[in-house]
Amino acid sequence: QKRQTDKYTKLFRESSKGDQHKTPRHISGGVKEKMTGKRLPRPSSLAVIVPLVTHILCILLYALPITRTNELVTNPGAVLDELHIISDDNRDVKGTSTIKDVFRNDYWGRPMTSSSSHKSWRPFTVLTFRYLTGGGLMPRLFCHRMVNIIIHAAVAELVSITSTQIFPWLPPNQTILMRALTKLIFALHPTHVEAVANAANRHVILSVLSSVIMADPSVSMLLVMIMCAVGFLSSETAIFQMPAVLLTMTAIQYNRCSNKEKKEDNGSNGEKKKDQKEEEMPWPPLQHAIVSLLPRYFAIILFSASYLIGRFYFDTLSIPDGLIRPAENPFFLFTGGKRILNYSYVLSVHVCKSFFLDPVGFSHEYGFDCIEEITGLSDIRLLLPQMLAVITLVIVVKCFANGQRTTL
Repeated sequence: QKRQTDKYTKLFRESSKGDQHKTPRHISGGVKEKMTGKRLPRPSSLAVIVPLVTHILCILLYALPITRTNELVTNPGAVLDELHIISDDNRDVKGTSTIKDVFRNDYWGRPMTSSSSHKSWRPFTVLTFRYLTGGGLMPRLFCHRMVNIIIHAAVAELVSITSTQIFPWLPPNQTILMRALTKLIFALHPTHVEAVANAANRHVILSVLSSVIMADPSVSMLLVMIMCAVGFLSSETAIFQMPAVLLTMTAIQYNRCSNKEKKEDNGSNGEKKKDQKEEEMPWPPLQHAIVSLLPRYFAIILFSASYLIGRFYFDTLSIPDGLIRPAENPFFLFTGGKRILNYSYVLSVHVCKSFFLDPVGFSHEYGFDCIEEITGLSDIRLLLPQMLAVITLVIVVKCFANGQRTTL
């Protein structure tokens, strides 16, 4: 026992030469507690149980309705766009075409160069339909819908993790609570029902999955580039998510740097700590975050530019005239002020939906006369976009007044 005590005393003295407040990393947790006199925090079982329970719940909430013993299982029938995706005429999904054809055709199996193509280039999503079929153990459509459910649950998990990364200064219990609430709110949002329950909308979930992974500054550069490629190969809407990815990535990195600086300020005592901090972080937190993320900015912007240039070169950026039915998108042909008025209201409706507020009814779109046309400035419905614009302006001014931390 005396030899053991002398050993630990010697180790402690050696570690105190550089910094008296540090403990050697190779000493076990129990020894550290004895040497420092402080009880170290232990991992909470809630940090494992809560995410696991919420993950299972996210899967069951969507899986139970399609696993009931009724005709949906015994004789599953496709609806809406599912009819085209799993049709025997779609050779790309059925597996009778070559991989090269998958990359040459659109989502519905038509050549991208065809005048009847909607220019929806989603080869990665098509390949998931082609190979994730259940191996004959279950109905093919049922398997496709279950794949959507599993991917959506994974996205909800990643979104919950991202929320905790944006607020790294929260204590462990609050972090667990925030992660659980964020995951459930995301998974239970009414606007997700169609994207998850309809197998043909898998491209939307895949693009969000890749974007959330890219937004984490701690993932490797190789994974960022892979996910960027997967997003663009999954859905053309991924390009609209890139600004949000860059902003979220910056916010997470800034908060990490700012939180680290705050901890060092609270624990510093003496000029040595101050000099050491200045050496480790020579710039303010925001500048440090931006500089550290420059390679990721460059990679994402390069991939995005290459994608847009390629679509422009092959003339697949826009849908040919005549393929959009007026019933589905009655405001598509509007121009000028009339277009601005109508789409400002449509945008406001979707913003309200994200906060569980919907003036036209849940899951309604603006097609098929769900939203009547706005013909002039006297329409009272225009109060909604005006109110949202004022609220957004107030929030922005308030954030800038409170400083960078609140703004980011």
